Amino acid sequence: MFLHKTFTFSILLFALQIIAQPLTAQNTYSWSAEAQFGRVFAHIPTIQNVASSRPVTLQLRYSQNLGDSAFCSLFHIRLQRGYLLNITDFNMQRLGYMVAAGYYLQPTLAIGKKLKLCFTPAFGLSFNSNPYDEVTNRTNFTYATHVNLYASVGFHTKFNLTENMQLNCMFQLNHFSNGAMIKPNSGVNWISSGVGLEYQLPHKKPAPSWLPTKRNRKSTYHLDITPYFTKSKRDTVTARWFMNTGFAAQIIRRGLLHGYTIGYELAYDEMYVVEAKRKGKTVVTPWLPAVFIGHEFLLGKVIFTQQFGMYAKNIHTAYIADWYHRWGLSYYPIPKVGFGFSFKIHDFRAEFVDARVTYRIF
Repeated sequence: MFLHKTFTFSILLFALQIIAQPLTAQNTYSWSAEAQFGRVFAHIPTIQNVASSRPVTLQLRYSQNLGDSAFCSLFHIRLQRGYLLNITDFNMQRLGYMVAAGYYLQPTLAIGKKLKLCFTPAFGLSFNSNPYDEVTNRTNFTYATHVNLYASVGFHTKFNLTENMQLNCMFQLNHFSNGAMIKPNSGVNWISSGVGLEYQLPHKKPAPSWLPTKRNRKSTYHLDITPYFTKSKRDTVTARWFMNTGFAAQIIRRGLLHGYTIGYELAYDEMYVVEAKRKGKTVVTPWLPAVFIGHEFLLGKVIFTQQFGMYAKNIHTAYIADWYHRWGLSYYPIPKVGFGFSFKIHDFRAEFVDARVTYRIF
């Protein structure tokens, strides 16, 4: 699965620090524009009618470099954060067009003097023009709301043309859906590639230092507990609403830039029992225990997470898979408490969007 490969790539990206060239940093701002051309990946049989879609995207980005020269020299990595705006035409009336806005992080490694390698995860919201409608668009089973969640993972190479101008080449995995809050909601996944230009605007103000004191540079271990709550699900057959919530505990090994996690999750999903019984399965409990491993990008008070989990019992039905993939974004106003959201993916479908609170025990 493409999403599983992104986890492996994020680990390899930091391993490349061993061969990366030193970077210098200024508190600079960048503008970039890219033209992207893609292909929709029809991941389930019910949406094969969109497999011929060929999306064309104009992507605009505004970003800021983070980290001073000492930081870049020590870790051979530069961090960027910024905002993106995507305008996408799916070249298919059934799907319409999309306008998406989001926030992204971009760790950058220098491979040689002119070439840079970047990994770019992004989160945001999208407006989509032609959702499912019983009268006007009854063959669109990919999304049913105008406003959806948008996520992407990009792999960029940057080549210096001049001191301030760079040529960008990219490959990107894209997804949007409403997290199964309103069905039909199979979601749209597409692969895109493209080229663009990036222009850096030098700034006189020095970049703030991200380097802690030497005694604080060692890895630390933490134990976090996280209750989360999702929107109740409505059964389209009986019109009943069913609760979905959960609880997670994880042990985290954190460095300065990123961390690795292992944990246990217990989800409660009444709708799972209903759907499983309709498929002829014998299910006696709505509790779904799971174990997971994960990775975190650390950017000050903001933490971007991704997890891969396996349910602790065989629950394979048409409703849910044995494995899941979770993306999340959290903000920590104080060191021990964080607030955020995430969405859980089964077989390329974002089925659960949650709001969560994390408390760090130690």
